[in-house]
Amino acid sequence: MNILTNPKKVLIVKLNRLGDTVCFLSTIAAIRQGWPKAHLTFLTTNIGRELVEDSKLIDEIWVSKIDEVKTLRGFLQWLKIIRKKRFDIAIASSDSSSFIALLFFLSSIPVRVGFANPKLSFLFNYKTPCSKDITHTELNLRIAEHFGLSTEHTKPKMDISISETDKESVLKMLKQYGVKKSDRFIVLHIGSNRPSRRWPIERFAEVVNFLVEKYSANIVCIGGKQEKGLVSSLESIVKENYIVDMSGKTNIKQLAYLISRAVLFIGHSTGPLQIAYIVGTPTVSLWGASSPIIWGPG
Repeated sequence: MNILTNPKKVLIVKLNRLGDTVCFLSTIAAIRQGWPKAHLTFLTTNIGRELVEDSKLIDEIWVSKIDEVKTLRGFLQWLKIIRKKRFDIAIASSDSSSFIALLFFLSSIPVRVGFANPKLSFLFNYKTPCSKDITHTELNLRIAEHFGLSTEHTKPKMDISISETDKESVLKMLKQYGVKKSDRFIVLHIGSNRPSRRWPIERFAEVVNFLVEKYSANIVCIGGKQEKGLVSSLESIVKENYIVDMSGKTNIKQLAYLISRAVLFIGHSTGPLQIAYIVGTPTVSLWGASSPIIWGPG
């Protein structure tokens, strides 16, 4: 058996936030398409688990916290688990740390794939150069291209892994706010984990007032529980009670379904924007300190 063209067991590691993980889905899809008989194990966060569970992309999901492998206890725990599995190939995403490179090396995995940016990248025996001239999605796809795997037709279909229960939950929540299934609505995401990326609330209020007055549009605000304060501030300065506040009320699959039903997504460079790209919802994106060259649609 040629381990590079017909591996039996492959480990894929992606420990990051929502947007970064969404950008990595096309790479997983390319690996799945190129090695259909391989057993793919995905070491990821709870966010990654929510994105890929019940899909046909991954055979086995392992869940860790983002920085768990950077602690001595966490590193040794995952080293024991990974060594026991005896993987043929291990693949790290473009934002993986030196801890992942060391983990692969000490696990005695024959083929260790990563990018050239970590300090311990010499522990990878297949390295891919980094670049700031292409999107994060395209950069990670170079992993698949490195093995000669096709990257065509690898765009993930988010709706295939969204259950009818999650879809009905979203429709029920919207109905409680007076938004019927046939109603058109705009999704607004005003938050970001980095304040430097945020547009002023007052500007968002002007946009909301314009959209409601000109198009009689329903405005559905999304985000995590930590963003409820921002949504409350927005509600306090718009002319009328235009806002449907669904921040903190959806899981990731429900969020993806909600965005897929919107006629427009408006928001910052965050995870929900990446979801809007792959479900095909038209977007107006605000970039602040982020780069559309790196984080724009792949």
